[in-house]
Amino acid sequence: MPIGAILGGAQIATELGMGLFQLIKGVSSHPKAPQAPKYQKSQAISDMAAFNQSLLNGRSTAAKIGERNIRANQANTAAQIQDTATNPAQALALISANSGQTNNAINNLAVQEDQDFQNRLRNYMNSQRLLAGEEQKEFQYNQLLPYEAKMKDYERAQAEKSRLLGAGISNLHSGMGNAAGLAQFYQKPA
Repeated sequence: MPIGAILGGAQIATELGMGLFQLIKGVSSHPKAPQAPKYQKSQAISDMAAFNQSLLNGRSTAAKIGERNIRANQANTAAQIQDTATNPAQALALISANSGQTNNAINNLAVQEDQDFQNRLRNYMNSQRLLAGEEQKEFQYNQLLPYEAKMKDYERAQAEKSRLLGAGISNLHSGMGNAAGLAQFYQKPA
């Protein structure tokens, strides 16, 4: 057998072998796509929101004490008026003045209570913004960036699989074409 036929056969066998190897490797590799991260709202944020909501809906202890003191002062003043007033007209005038002072004190307390509420609301909103930012950072650094890195690895593995399949098919095609050409070259005329 001529040396050209032996070398041509070796080349064909190599191409066919490499083609089969690459094809099998490409078909058998199954890169697993990473799972997308699941984001769940933090229980701490939910708890804090509920707590701050209760603070917003409730009345401050200072306001409760202040109103109780105003009412107690009003009652004490009314009792003193009854003990010291010399006639009903004087008692009525003093009680009216006492009621006016009580109403002013209640109005002032309401203004202070509203200011306190606005401060609590501002604190609540600020804490929610801060916590939301922290949760977003935590999600980004702990879940999103690792997921993106895994996804890049998956895409590289998929590209490698496609490359191996393409190269395997190409080598098989080339090997079969060369085998056909070699067979035709060495075919004995009849």
